[in-house]
Amino acid sequence: MPSYRFFNPAPVFFDLPGLKPAANGFLYFYAPGTTTPKGTWSDSELTIANTNPVPLDSSGRANVNIWLDGGYSVVLKAADGTGIWTADIDAGAGAGAVIPALLTGRFLTNDGSNLIWADVLQVPDPTGSANRVLGTDGSNLIWVAMPTVPDLPVENFANRVKIGTLLIQWGASQAPATGQRQTSVAVPFPFAFSAAPYHVDITVTSTALVSSGVLAVDAVPTKDANGCSVQFDTNDFGNNASRFTNPVPFTWIAYGPTT
Repeated sequence: MPSYRFFNPAPVFFDLPGLKPAANGFLYFYAPGTTTPKGTWSDSELTIANTNPVPLDSSGRANVNIWLDGGYSVVLKAADGTGIWTADIDAGAGAGAVIPALLTGRFLTNDGSNLIWADVLQVPDPTGSANRVLGTDGSNLIWVAMPTVPDLPVENFANRVKIGTLLIQWGASQAPATGQRQTSVAVPFPFAFSAAPYHVDITVTSTALVSSGVLAVDAVPTKDANGCSVQFDTNDFGNNASRFTNPVPFTWIAYGPTT
């Protein structure tokens, strides 16, 4: 606990009736609640001890500074030894936490009960680490090189694009007007895949196709590396008059493997 000053620097202490100074009286300092003398000092560093009791001059003042450490019971007595008052005083602060011995390169923290020194976990100096990201080796924070995105070869053509081993190609075709409720057409791929394509999308590009009713969802019942078969049906719900009276134009796009 740090030292603190006893009252103001030069108080006047009065006699028992409180009418005149306690000339040539004494201040006795004891451990709290006891008659065991406890020292005071004339400097805040607590290096120059005062006498105990501390004498008062003819004006009822102490001629020395009075610095204290912790709690006291203080007794003011007249010059003839008559007690005037007794008071318990304290700095009003609890005991401070004791900081452990300093350690290089660590910071002060606690475990909930004690102050302790812990390792400094901070971002390492980024100097000279351009284009790196923060990582760890399991124990330390370190700067590591950013992963590079693989440079996939891309080849663009008029009706296809090749990205690495993925081939995307597209085109247009039409199924014939059959006068029936179904129509289909084979679509050859201009460029063969290395295996059956992953997926083929069909988009019809006209609406005036059937005599009545509506067009059903297009289907790709079969496909292989060289082409696919596209089939359409009228959604006629038993209406035999619903027939393909016009060709069915459509566009297609296929996604598949290539070498």
